[in-house]
Amino acid sequence: MKIYLVEDDKDLAQTIATAMQVEGIEAEIYFSAESFIEQYSSNFVGCVLLDVKLPGMSGIELQTWLLDMGCDLPIIFITGYGEIPDVVQAVRMGAVDFIEKPFSMSSLMEVLGNAFDLLEEYQENLNRISVLTSRERNVFDLLIEGKSNKLVARELEIGLRTVEFHRKNILEKLDVGSVSGLVEISRSLPASR
Repeated sequence: MKIYLVEDDKDLAQTIATAMQVEGIEAEIYFSAESFIEQYSSNFVGCVLLDVKLPGMSGIELQTWLLDMGCDLPIIFITGYGEIPDVVQAVRMGAVDFIEKPFSMSSLMEVLGNAFDLLEEYQENLNRISVLTSRERNVFDLLIEGKSNKLVARELEIGLRTVEFHRKNILEKLDVGSVSGLVEISRSLPASR
């Protein structure tokens, strides 16, 4: 497990990093959004712990940048008093949680535990849908949008029976009984955030 900590308060960042080390979690510290961007790679795996107020680019602006980059890392915001409206916006944009300063390390570990659970669920569901053919994935994407078999057939320019065949295969491959099961799987995937 790993966190990418973007926090300009050096003492707080070091305290968090030390606490993470005790818990067996690697913490990579960045003191600004810009320094994180310089090092960012689509190969990053873990969770982003992000301060709302940073010098230069704000945490919300970094979140927007990450979304634009197609980043699917769970983001938890660290916020001070009076920044709650910003955090509400961040959660609407897909942040998984926030923690208000001052916080205890046990509170932080609880929030991180939830984020790591989401990350694990995301990876499991990504692996599950990876067994779908490209056509099945097209059908899957349209079904989870709530489109009927007829609309899927029209949009993909294929026959209704072909859609029904793919739908049956998708349900079997993903071991779910209905489209609502597919929607449940899709909820942890980046496109659904």
